Amino acid sequence: MDQREYYEECKSIAQEALNEHSVNTSDDYEEKRDEVTECVEQTIDNHSFLIYTDHVYAVLQITSNTDAYEDVGIELDASKGFDHIATQVAYWAMRQDVQECLDELVSELPEAPEAPEESEEEEIEANTVKEA
Repeated sequence: MDQREYYEECKSIAQEALNEHSVNTSDDYEEKRDEVTECVEQTIDNHSFLIYTDHVYAVLQITSNTDAYEDVGIELDASKGFDHIATQVAYWAMRQDVQECLDELVSELPEAPEAPEESEEEEIEANTVKEA
């Protein structure tokens, strides 16, 4: 795996999560942030980049987020060996890389169109109909 392949996969995971939850505007994302995040986490948790040891080490060489586990307060469990620690670090690094792709994709989304305000005439007409 090279850097291009890794970051294309991170972007693909982010885009897939947005598509799966029908996120078409930045407002949609705000409403569905938790569902999108859960989808991303499930995808990463089962991803081949974190299942195969050689991929885990490739992620660690490529990412610039090897300290992402610290940002979420994770303490590494050394009792299960070095490969387990590497996988934990790679998971949180990839999670952060996908989040950065997600943030970029969301920033490109349009805002939801505002509902048109009723004109004064329409409002008066609606009230007249209700009174009749």
